[in-house]
Amino acid sequence: MSRSAAILLELLQGDEGVKWAQERNGWDSTTNECEWDGIECDSANRLTEINIEGTNLIATIPELFSQLPATLRHIFLADNKLHGTFPQSIASNLHNLVQLDVSSNYLRGDVPHFENSYLEVINLSHNQFSNKLKESTGVGLRRVRIFDVEGNRIGGTIPESMALMTNLMELNLSNNKLGGSIPDKLNKLQQLEGLFLSNNQLIGSIPELDIVPLKQIFVHGNALSGSLPSFLANLPALENLFIDNNKLTGTVPAKLCDKNLNERFFSAGVNKIDAVDVDDYFTSIDDDGIEDIDDDFEPDDEYGPDNRRNRQRQRRLVSWSDERNGKRRLDYNERRDGCNSVACPAGYYSTDETKVGIFPCAKCELDHINPYLGAKECHGLELHEILKSFYDGTSGQSWGEGSWVDDSVPICEKEGITCDSQQRIIEINLRGKDLSGTISEDLGYLQHLKSLVLADNSLYGTVPSTLHFLPLETLDISGNKLTGFVPPELCFKHGVNENGKNGILNCDIISCPVGKFSATGRADLGSDQKLKCMPCTVQEESVYLGSKICSGSSLKNAASRANLQATANKSLIFTAFFLFFVSGGIIFFLVQRSRAHRFAVQDIHQFDDDDDENDFENVWASGFNDSGGLGGPRGGASSEESSYSSNTSSTKGFPTTMLGETRPGEDGGGGGGNMEWKMQKPMGGDSIWLDVPKIHG
Repeated sequence: MSRSAAILLELLQGDEGVKWAQERNGWDSTTNECEWDGIECDSANRLTEINIEGTNLIATIPELFSQLPATLRHIFLADNKLHGTFPQSIASNLHNLVQLDVSSNYLRGDVPHFENSYLEVINLSHNQFSNKLKESTGVGLRRVRIFDVEGNRIGGTIPESMALMTNLMELNLSNNKLGGSIPDKLNKLQQLEGLFLSNNQLIGSIPELDIVPLKQIFVHGNALSGSLPSFLANLPALENLFIDNNKLTGTVPAKLCDKNLNERFFSAGVNKIDAVDVDDYFTSIDDDGIEDIDDDFEPDDEYGPDNRRNRQRQRRLVSWSDERNGKRRLDYNERRDGCNSVACPAGYYSTDETKVGIFPCAKCELDHINPYLGAKECHGLELHEILKSFYDGTSGQSWGEGSWVDDSVPICEKEGITCDSQQRIIEINLRGKDLSGTISEDLGYLQHLKSLVLADNSLYGTVPSTLHFLPLETLDISGNKLTGFVPPELCFKHGVNENGKNGILNCDIISCPVGKFSATGRADLGSDQKLKCMPCTVQEESVYLGSKICSGSSLKNAASRANLQATANKSLIFTAFFLFFVSGGIIFFLVQRSRAHRFAVQDIHQFDDDDDENDFENVWASGFNDSGGLGGPRGGASSEESSYSSNTSSTKGFPTTMLGETRPGEDGGGGGGNMEWKMQKPMGGDSIWLDVPKIHG
């Protein structure tokens, strides 16, 4: 049995693996792996392809796969029941791999980081990968044409390094948890035909994309803002553009309306819920006879355009037909045009059963509003409706007892609500009320709200961009579990938390971003103290907006810091007491010395004038010794004690001793022996270090 066969047999795990192998040719130790179902080899019987997709295999991907021979070019494991993590060693070590498809499985963990200059297809879609895309994603992947991670749980932001995949034709990051903005550098993907970023948490504007081959742009279901850029009309190949369910304002540019976009979607009766999956929009070349994509793989022509699996996995957009999708043609009762085919206008909403934000559109009802393009619904302006939406969205039944559930209580008398003289809500303050849920977008339609304080609750989700419509002066969302980013419209809105004061506009003034914290959960750059949002340390993390401490795994660190601080405090208290007693001893010594001097002077005056000078020296020696005691009869010491002190004391003055130092008396004696002042150090270290994040200017 060859080494390759032994590694492949690692896929047979448990009783399920044995049963799976029994239903196929080969897959045992007695036959050559080149004869197994799903295995292909070259003329020298070297492994070149593994294709067992859709075979209901239940297994984890063995780490040993990274040791398969360098002749392996294609791995197709899609549509199985693979679970566990994807070994990073496979992504790093199989340097000649051209195509990898593990889509539609149950793989989890980090997205693997590929380091293979020959890769052309990376399909990890419809799994359970999480965490973030590495910042270097795309580096060295100059041949990649399809990068598909749709339908996972990937967070973080879109790495700018993805722009290095200059041969990319399809980029599909849809249906994840990606935030931040769309990188401008994606404009470098000059071969791109399909850009799929829908159903994430992206913010900011749509960047300029001057990409001639670009046929499809799916960015619906995000929080993109600003206006719909007119440059889109200059893309000559653009056929499909879905931008609905964002926070875009204004109108669809006239030149964009003239392009009659999304015609295939409407003419074939295709529901966009089906079309959003790129695998539905693309079909295999063998089935539809679509033009092949050139393949110039250099190492071996055998794996070029004539290779069956390579041609099947390179896909292009095809026209849908009524017969193919089995859907009847939509019966429209209003005229469709090139504008509402892209998005229903502001003030309207989509009446389609899927509510996708495009034609057919209907005008908002009286006392309802929609300020955005491509909205799926309108929002009521009636105060009761807005407050009910907020109440329901924040689990009001758990915190809103009393006035909030009592319809007989006027709105302006409900807890936390303040109104002006015209009964208009101007303030909502529900700090620390155990709110749990999401912040309703409807709050953005309280046209007179100046102060919104929702701090110190358990709110999650994102910050609604509709809040920028409000005349806010105060906004406090700190101490919750909010994620994502502060909407750009709020960042650049003057007056909120004094944002814009002294010419400074900063998102941190609204809320500290994920990864930073401050005592108030936001910055205050206009004050004298200039409170800033500080980054958490490497060992810590802050996973929420508006954090007041570094949270998550840092809670343990915080406890550790608290213990260290407590130890330091105890040491300081001990030192203070020690210094107090030592200082008392010094004062006592000086007082006693002064008294001895007075007694000595009195004795001197009693001597006869004819006494010699030596008598004075004897009196001084008997009156005071360097041990701090009084000698002779005045000090209560015997004559022998006085004589001893006089003869042995040679230290002149008081020894100078520093904290943490031991300094002996001069000449090896005097001063009552050596004095030792040493501050005990906690934790056995040389110093006390408090784990406090650096403040970066």
